[in-house]
Amino acid sequence: MAVSVCYWLVAASIAELASGMPSASGVYHWATVTAGSKYGRVCGFYAGWWNCLAWMLGAASMSLILAQQTVAMYQLMHPGFAPSQWNVFVSFLLCTWTCCCIVLFMNRFLPYIGNLGMFFILAGVFVTIIVCVVMPHVNGTGYATDKLVWATWDNGTGYTQQGFVFVAGMLNGAYSVGTPDCSSHLAEEIPKSVSLSPHPIYYQC
Repeated sequence: MAVSVCYWLVAASIAELASGMPSASGVYHWATVTAGSKYGRVCGFYAGWWNCLAWMLGAASMSLILAQQTVAMYQLMHPGFAPSQWNVFVSFLLCTWTCCCIVLFMNRFLPYIGNLGMFFILAGVFVTIIVCVVMPHVNGTGYATDKLVWATWDNGTGYTQQGFVFVAGMLNGAYSVGTPDCSSHLAEEIPKSVSLSPHPIYYQC
């Protein structure tokens, strides 16, 4: 819950910056302006490179998730198959280059692919809710208690350091920050957006 509140505050801050200083540059432009003339360029430089690194690692992680899912689906249909690391790596390369080719050579179809993805995401949410509601009655196990949900700590990752496990668990919520950050780069292209008339804050640096 605390992580969700933290990321909501981050999203609200990004929305305020995008409203006051709409820019395709995004985070490194805001870091340059808000840090002032003395530290602005240094903060903007590191903010830009950290943001670039985050997007590269984020894209790689999405390909890895898709690769693990495809290998798991193949294993589900072939019970005798024992997946290894190189299977996931090959699937990772195939997924990455497939997405790359779609962006390069099928760019006009991206809106349709996005709408199709949105449909499956919303349908998946609906199906997940139904399954979570129905399955405890089907299995006869009942629902989890409030204490188990909110107060019980269960480390099933295999790592012994709880601090690392907590930080690693925050990565799931970190994906939600990518959405407002991505849309913030398009803020200046929105019709009837904030006027970009010169003022001392926007053109400080």
